[in-house]
Amino acid sequence: MTYSTFSDSAFDSCQLQNANFSNSQLARSNFRNCSFESACMDDCDLNIVDFSGSDVLTASFERSNYLDAAGFNEIKSARLSKDLAAG
Repeated sequence: MTYSTFSDSAFDSCQLQNANFSNSQLARSNFRNCSFESACMDDCDLNIVDFSGSDVLTASFERSNYLDAAGFNEIKSARLSKDLAAG
């Protein structure tokens, strides 16, 4: 899925473990109740993406734009807590 365009797409309740979305356009997409274990979302456009109810704590978001991504601040906080507990 590298370099793919999924803008305005819906991925409800999907299992996306180890998926590679790097360099993809995902703006305005819905990823509600999905699992992103070990998924790569580096260099993605995540503007206004909805991650509500999704497990993305093990996903990589390096260099991605996540402006106004729903639930992302909670995800980031949970990841920091997880890293501190492990470390």
